[in-house]
Amino acid sequence: MASVKDNLELKLIRSTSLAKNLELKDLTPAQLEVVNHRTSQLLVLGQAGSGKTSTLIAAIANRIAAGEDPNKILALTYGRQSASKLRDQIASANPTAHTVAEPIARTFHSIAFMILNDPINLESSADKKYVLLSGAEQDAQIRQLLELDAANPAQSNWPQDLIPALTTKGFAKELREFIGRATERGSSPAELSKFAKKYDQKYWPAICQFWERYQNAMALRDATTTHSFNRVDPSEIVVLAVDKLESNQRLLQKYQKLFQIIYVDEFQESDRAQRKLLQLLSGPELVIFADPDSAVGRFRGADPDNLISDLEQFGIKKKITLDKRLRPVASQQVALLSSASEEANFIAHQFRSAHLTSKMPWSQMAVIVRSPGPQITALQRAFAMNSIPVEIDAQAASLGDNPAIKPIITVAQIALGQLKITSSNWDEIELLLKSEFAGADAISIRQMRISLSKEQKGDLTKSSTELILDALTAPTADLPWEQLQPLKRINDLLKEVKKVSSRSKDISDLLWSIWSSAKNYEGELISTNWQQQALAGGNRGAIADQNLDALITLFEVARRFSERLPGAKAGLFIDQLISEKILSDSISASAQRGEVVQVMTVHSAKGLQWRYVALAGMQEGSWPNLKQRGSLLGSERLVEIFRHGISNPAQLDAISASGLAEDERRLLNVATTRATEKLIITAVSQEDNQPSRYFEKFAPDEIEITQTARAITQPALVADLRRLASRASNKEEVIFAQRMLKTLAVNGVQRAEPKNWVGHSPISTDLPVIKSDEVLRISPSSLESFTECSLKWLLEQSGGKDADSTAQVLGTAIHVIAAQLLEQPSLSLDQLEDKLKGAWSLIDMNKGWIKDYEYRRAAAMLEKFYSWNLKNKNTLVGVEEKFEFKLGNAVVSGSIDRIELTAENKYYIVDLKTGATAISYDKALGNKQLQSYQLAVVNDGFKEKLEHQQVAGAELVFVGDHKAKDAKPRPQDAVMVDEVTAELTQISQGMSDKSFVATINDRCRTCAVKSSCPIQTQGQAVIGK
Repeated sequence: MASVKDNLELKLIRSTSLAKNLELKDLTPAQLEVVNHRTSQLLVLGQAGSGKTSTLIAAIANRIAAGEDPNKILALTYGRQSASKLRDQIASANPTAHTVAEPIARTFHSIAFMILNDPINLESSADKKYVLLSGAEQDAQIRQLLELDAANPAQSNWPQDLIPALTTKGFAKELREFIGRATERGSSPAELSKFAKKYDQKYWPAICQFWERYQNAMALRDATTTHSFNRVDPSEIVVLAVDKLESNQRLLQKYQKLFQIIYVDEFQESDRAQRKLLQLLSGPELVIFADPDSAVGRFRGADPDNLISDLEQFGIKKKITLDKRLRPVASQQVALLSSASEEANFIAHQFRSAHLTSKMPWSQMAVIVRSPGPQITALQRAFAMNSIPVEIDAQAASLGDNPAIKPIITVAQIALGQLKITSSNWDEIELLLKSEFAGADAISIRQMRISLSKEQKGDLTKSSTELILDALTAPTADLPWEQLQPLKRINDLLKEVKKVSSRSKDISDLLWSIWSSAKNYEGELISTNWQQQALAGGNRGAIADQNLDALITLFEVARRFSERLPGAKAGLFIDQLISEKILSDSISASAQRGEVVQVMTVHSAKGLQWRYVALAGMQEGSWPNLKQRGSLLGSERLVEIFRHGISNPAQLDAISASGLAEDERRLLNVATTRATEKLIITAVSQEDNQPSRYFEKFAPDEIEITQTARAITQPALVADLRRLASRASNKEEVIFAQRMLKTLAVNGVQRAEPKNWVGHSPISTDLPVIKSDEVLRISPSSLESFTECSLKWLLEQSGGKDADSTAQVLGTAIHVIAAQLLEQPSLSLDQLEDKLKGAWSLIDMNKGWIKDYEYRRAAAMLEKFYSWNLKNKNTLVGVEEKFEFKLGNAVVSGSIDRIELTAENKYYIVDLKTGATAISYDKALGNKQLQSYQLAVVNDGFKEKLEHQQVAGAELVFVGDHKAKDAKPRPQDAVMVDEVTAELTQISQGMSDKSFVATINDRCRTCAVKSSCPIQTQGQAVIGK
């Protein structure tokens, strides 16, 4: 079957400015030996920074310069970006010949895909072209089959304990990953069934049965579809190509002849199937570059442990080691910050300072993170505020995670029926309400809750959450819409979007209807507002620019989806956007906007280098990340079985845990070798979020919290001048500042104009935050927080509080396990630890339970608590008991960890603390949280009524200090009822007031809202004083 493509030669023309050439005279003797090597297979080993990739480029350029046909040279690497970059570098390596023929650089998957769609192969495949299944398509099919199993559990083979999990996204994702890992290794349901029996794996027989049904369902869809395609899972593409080459000599000979010279970069990232494919394709002219210590793809199936033994099967006898490190060793700067926002601001300041003072190009700076998380949003915000252009890698933050895009996706999900407006989905809907598309905040949501609850009619009462959700789609509301403006905006938007979706099924039409109809809290079209902000410039303009870039990318991705899958449902696109990693800034990437700071994960940074690199977020529990991947179904055990052939489950788990620790060590090695001039290493120190052991390797023994400097931006300059003008004791300095401000204002700097300053205009309202006829609901912990700093309390109540960290989740698990001693007081420490292990797996279902450091940390806490409990003479009578009592015009509500009875038959309150630092004995005596717990007893505020209201005191028990061998109790005397009630009533009145005072205290250094505080440097920059 002939094809025009066989005779088509493409020419690329590259600018010589792209080339960073290695002259032969600059090469080391070992590099020169590699460049000049011919006629036999060669293995090149070298550490990070030894010049492996540069040598590969020089070797291929040398062959082309010597007259060898570039069409017969194949360069293989890992990842599309790496292949594209390698292709450009090779193409521009020879400054005297600007034209290089294609193809020249590919990934293993792209070569396999080329082989599958080769005309010779299609002759035996009924001429049906191969197309890749997207992750969303696979997920949709898997979830559809799992829903059938969940509806008819008797007809399926799933164990009973898995039935409740079948309909969850996490289970479907883990099942797809398990099947993918097995497929990559050329396994089958029949082989897996044998493994299940041999290795006594509980869940694998059910997976085998499901896998067969999945394969049959996909085959049936291919046979009945209107488009004549062979749909192939990306995980099986290399295995399938190997099978086709082995069974078709004509096909094999074609590719052996086509690629007579093969160079492979980063070969340590290869798996067994890729090595088999290379073995089939290669002849004597094969050069492999590898560094087993830099493998970062083990979780995807890379097999660095067996690299050397597998290469011996190739028959490679010649080996050259590049033992000289060519990349300069970067200087190191280590900084410990008080919050994620402070960390992001610190990095932004370092980068902007380098750019302004040292003329450092933005493209020569990068931030590397271990994995996606809240710090990405903090970095985006900090970089935008400091006018730093940034490109976020898809692995760090995908398009679906972009804050500007997420509200659009949520509205689309609601309109399509993918996201039900129910209480179980409140977290996602609350994010929508707090977005610019609705304009609500924590205070307005609370006000709407109270108002809607008061207006309820009839006997059937609903929760305030249900009332808010009803209003999102109701034609009318119990209150005037003026009081429910955020809900009204979403209500109107959904009506408009549903009209469009009823007329058109095209995803682009649906997205455009959302974008063009959405309004902000001032009633302006967001589409118009963002464009105006972008044109106006400044910090808000920079953020609007980023938002518009993301939006353009969204519509471009939607267009490509419609072209690839004509007639596909819009819901499939939404699933694909959420489940797959799509670059959030791909427009700038495709346009080659080079002058940006890149933010990416360690895996994406492999093979790249910059002059300045910041390693951000070296926190315990995340870097290193020692959580077992796929541990519910055992995909990591399956991989180790293929690698080692071991049958002992305990041995398999030990190997898996050891391999995971080794993977993390390799990732750290990769991350720390990306910089050529300066390596910045940062972490955050908070009560429940501490730096990791990796950070401690670089930090000095006594490291203090780093104070971030003022941003080097126009707003910061204006703030400095305003401070100087208002506070300087020297009259000449005051005059200088005033003149500078006037000069800036005359030249169009709006911030320098006094009429635009905070405080120049009258305050919008002086009314209290809580009206006199409204009920303020407060928690005991907030009473303590308010006494420390009332402004911090207000800002945190209004949405300024950080999300739960891993350490906070760990603390929750400890509380759950400790509570079980009420029902089962005879439980041993070993039994409690078993329960802890099980509870932790349920808390973090998608990623499995912690088997290493974090689990040991949790077990240590539990052991301290258990030892304290053994010595405790009181009788436990209640755990997690809920209470509520009136305090002036407020209602105090919460739950108490432990209620005990003393020998004198009085109640004693115990509150378990898992934070790392215990408070002093003096502070415990006046602790407002414990005092409110005691008042709950005195006021008979418990749902489950106590026998009497006599209280003997209370106690905080700290178990989180890893340096302490025992728990640290901090007792409090019996409460002075009248005195404490009066004091707490006064505090509750202050919470309802109109003024909130910022107070310096011990927690200022770790305060999450420091950047909004007028007595902190960062806050003064914000408000301009």
